[in-house]
Amino acid sequence: MHNLKSTYTDYILFPCLLLFTASLPLPIAFNSILSILLFMVFLADIRNLRNYTASYLKSKRNILLLILFFSLIFSVIYSEDKKAAMKGILTALPLLSLPLAMTTLNNLSLRQIDILKKVFVFSCLITSLIYFVQTGIRIGLFDGSYKFKPVSLAYQSSYLVYNLTYHQLTPSIHAVFFSLYIAFAILILLLSFEWKTLLSKILQILMIIYFLLYLILLTSATINFALYSFIISGVFLKYSFKKLSHYLLFFGFIIVGTAITDYLLVL
Repeated sequence: MHNLKSTYTDYILFPCLLLFTASLPLPIAFNSILSILLFMVFLADIRNLRNYTASYLKSKRNILLLILFFSLIFSVIYSEDKKAAMKGILTALPLLSLPLAMTTLNNLSLRQIDILKKVFVFSCLITSLIYFVQTGIRIGLFDGSYKFKPVSLAYQSSYLVYNLTYHQLTPSIHAVFFSLYIAFAILILLLSFEWKTLLSKILQILMIIYFLLYLILLTSATINFALYSFIISGVFLKYSFKKLSHYLLFFGFIIVGTAITDYLLVL
């Protein structure tokens, strides 16, 4: 029985989780397809379905999801556009099934969970570079043609800033949503890994700086404020403030976070 469970976890569940984790920063079509695949893999573990379902129903948040989903189904009755209503329900279906499928995470080892975190961070890194290049080509950043295009009246800034920041990165990825993934990647780099070698520490610092600058480009003041508030709270709770470096780090984050948030709010 143990070997069967290990085979299911290592060779079926874990590879699907890897694909799903890597797809999170990608357009929503990839997320939807892989969330359905993940749910099918969850159903394949028939022996533990009762335990998984019980664990799912114990969470008040999941009960709220069920209530919201059934409310959506009920709304079809009085909806004028039945086709659009059913499309909305199908779109929300992965959000309902995903927490249920995620109850299987208890079967994963700590090493597998660390791998999932690293896959998410590097997926954010690669997709952020791709989105930047795609947007740069689309708006004429690299050939300089953006200089000859009119200033946007909808957003008080230059054509370059308008299209490169608070805007659609792809037809299905908005800068606000992608900034949330970037913020999660920063928190994972700060909190979840112990970088032992000097080279790995340098790589960690460079990636954090890169993501923080990218987050500024995406101009979501709310996400930046939330991220810096979380980091400042973490520093306050972690350090004893018996050293000068603790004060410098704490007040440094306050100054930087306040300056960036205020700048984005003014922008």
